[in-house]
Amino acid sequence: MSSSTRDRCMESQTRNSARVIRADGHARVQVGHTINVQNHLADPHVAEKARIKFLLRLRTSPYEERKNRNPKRADGTCEWFNTHSLFQNWQQEISAFLWVSADPGCGKSVLTRYQVDEVFPSTATRTTCYFFFKDDFEDQKSLEGALCCILHQLFVQRPALLSDEILDEFSEDGDQLLSSFSRLWEILIEVASHQDHGEIICILDALDECVGPTRLAVALTQLYNKGKRVPTMKFIVTSRPYLRIRREFQNLKDSQPTIHLSGESPKEVDKIAQEITVFIKHRTEELCRKLQLSMEEKNILEDGLTTADHRTYLWVHLVFAVIEEAIFLTKGDLRASTRNLPHTVEEAYEKILRKSNDAKKARKILHIIVAADRPLYLTEMAAVLALRRQSHRSHKDLEQDLVSPNPHHGHSDIVALLLENGARQKSKASHLETRDRRHRTPLIKAATDGNDVVLQLLLDRGANIEAKCENGATALIQASDNAHDTTVKLLLDRGAKIEASNRWGDTALLKACKTGHGTTIQLLLDRGANIDAKNEEGYPALITASDSGHDATVKLLLDRGAEIEAKDKDGTTALSYASHFGHNATVKLLLDRGAKIDAKNDHGYTALVKASMTDNDTTVQLLLDRGAMLEASNPGAPKAADDEAHAAPEKPKSKKHKKRDKKSKADAGDQESHGSEIDEFLTKKNEITVTDAKISEAAFRPVLEFRHLQPNGRCNLALD
Repeated sequence: MSSSTRDRCMESQTRNSARVIRADGHARVQVGHTINVQNHLADPHVAEKARIKFLLRLRTSPYEERKNRNPKRADGTCEWFNTHSLFQNWQQEISAFLWVSADPGCGKSVLTRYQVDEVFPSTATRTTCYFFFKDDFEDQKSLEGALCCILHQLFVQRPALLSDEILDEFSEDGDQLLSSFSRLWEILIEVASHQDHGEIICILDALDECVGPTRLAVALTQLYNKGKRVPTMKFIVTSRPYLRIRREFQNLKDSQPTIHLSGESPKEVDKIAQEITVFIKHRTEELCRKLQLSMEEKNILEDGLTTADHRTYLWVHLVFAVIEEAIFLTKGDLRASTRNLPHTVEEAYEKILRKSNDAKKARKILHIIVAADRPLYLTEMAAVLALRRQSHRSHKDLEQDLVSPNPHHGHSDIVALLLENGARQKSKASHLETRDRRHRTPLIKAATDGNDVVLQLLLDRGANIEAKCENGATALIQASDNAHDTTVKLLLDRGAKIEASNRWGDTALLKACKTGHGTTIQLLLDRGANIDAKNEEGYPALITASDSGHDATVKLLLDRGAEIEAKDKDGTTALSYASHFGHNATVKLLLDRGAKIDAKNDHGYTALVKASMTDNDTTVQLLLDRGAMLEASNPGAPKAADDEAHAAPEKPKSKKHKKRDKKSKADAGDQESHGSEIDEFLTKKNEITVTDAKISEAAFRPVLEFRHLQPNGRCNLALD
């Protein structure tokens, strides 16, 4: 080969040294047959945002609140479990499984809470995760939800276990990942295998109330078969001693008899009965203080309660509810009441049902509930109650007997009736502050649904207008988020704080801007909402709207005086956010209003770089057409001048990095074909001409060296 031919080949290799920028967080620079893969620090803001989003999605239920629904144990109880040899053996093991079964009403959930809170609290060397299955809550019935909550607790307590690979998988698969039991289980086992993070204890309560427990039983059996267990990972699972649960664990029990602690055995039943006596005495002490009973009266109660047969914790709970409502004028009344107490759980429920003013209707409702395949809506129950064989021969006949097809009307009447009855009670306020499973008060629920009639009734009765639900949102924030303008106006007229914020610092205005509710935004601004207020991420209203691509909202905010160059806590402007997500109409609007096209954030990223990160070709083209400079520098990126002589010695590669390097080589082999496509695109458009003479490689460094591109995305830039 002649020297001139060799020079031309070298020149061609140099020109094509940056044909394709892949979107997996690495800049690949190919010189001849050599590929250098450069790892760069992640944009902290983007990484943290992805992390927070993933953790929020993992929290499928308020698991701590659900745990705390169960009462704390009384002193002297749960000792039957603490002193059991199987539990003590389990404690000594570094990797073990224990299935605890006991009959209904024996205090399994109280025991589980005690284990979580007092016996195995998380420490620097131990991470305790838990989940309470409950079939009366939709979000407490599924295995997938349980695993999501356990992973949430694990990643919150041990943040280093949440890897980039898991976040990447969530970014690609989203809800499919969160709804896959097998994949969630694999992630749990993978992260638990990191022994440098100490002991991990998972405690699951009431497996019998879970939908489809077989998959978990199979997974646990495979995990704890000899030679397959994960070091430092331990499980405790409680359930009723149902045959189907016994069958699921039979294979594991055959090989490891020590896995099953049976609370329904005669020996343990006697111990539990003794502890129930301790619990009765504890509750009697509390009741005597509350009702100011004498020592003699206390002894009468204790004698009547502790001599009853077949006592369970559930029976004690129901019986004390009956006693607290009774009126004692004499000691004879007290003795008579204790003699007439229900002797079984069934009798206790029967006594409660007898209090109904309409026993016939109550009985009919009970029969309907028992016969129904699922819980009924209010309108469905009304239809069944109204149905009469003689007079209803068609749907039209039945509809004439129903009060209103609008469920809000029926709800309003019921709420009014409940409030009226509650007004006669001493604790009226407690009815108004009752919380649902999302920790919402009736007022917050009414505001969320836009039910102004119920809202007005609740406010008139003194409901707390500033009460907050689980995520810290007030009624005003919920109404604004759902664009219930009349509800927003009603709440503001009644004195709701317009600048109240939720857990993440979002005000009513910020929530309305996030969803693009123009009339709600206009109303809030007219009533004095601070247009420049920021949440914890430093997002003002303009960035929030730009991030979501609501150009009409952006225009409204700019017309009302929003600061166009306002920045979040990382120095990123509204233009950069709109560019990053490819909201071209918003980008054009901001540029037309004078936004600085080359403004940089704290990491040196401009709007052009942010658009390139997410492979938004049309946005990149738009910014270049409007004068964005390719030479904008990125001070956070490594310098290209660093050569192999200054490189740190290569460290042994982990499995994770080997997997990533393998992907890098595959991507590099793809460069030639994709590079020609990019050249063809640029040539046809005839909009950018880049030559070695015009722009040096250094001019492209900001675009080559950024991170956080979408998987397999490419930036349409080439050296030609």
